[in-house]
Amino acid sequence: MDKKIDNLLCLELDTNILIMYDHLKEWRKNKPNHKGLDQVMESFTKVSMFINTYKTERYLYEKALEKCKEEQIYYKNKYAETLEKFKKYKNEDRNRFIHNTQESERSD
Repeated sequence: MDKKIDNLLCLELDTNILIMYDHLKEWRKNKPNHKGLDQVMESFTKVSMFINTYKTERYLYEKALEKCKEEQIYYKNKYAETLEKFKKYKNEDRNRFIHNTQESERSD
């Protein structure tokens, strides 16, 4: 999902949670001994905590995934550099072998 859209949705969710919490808090202030309201407040708190945990875990997952992608690119480039160096050295060794063989044939 696009980060800007995701951030806007999270902001909207957080705003709605705060609005609901303010209304529940006001309701609780007006009816302090309402058993059903206590259950609603407890449930709402648990749902809010679950949502925040989910958002945090999702953020950490996305950061870890981003880091893995960066590392994948780094090691892919490192592999390509190493392979290029290997080919260069292999080619140099082959040329050196050919040169040494030719010199030894001349000296015979």
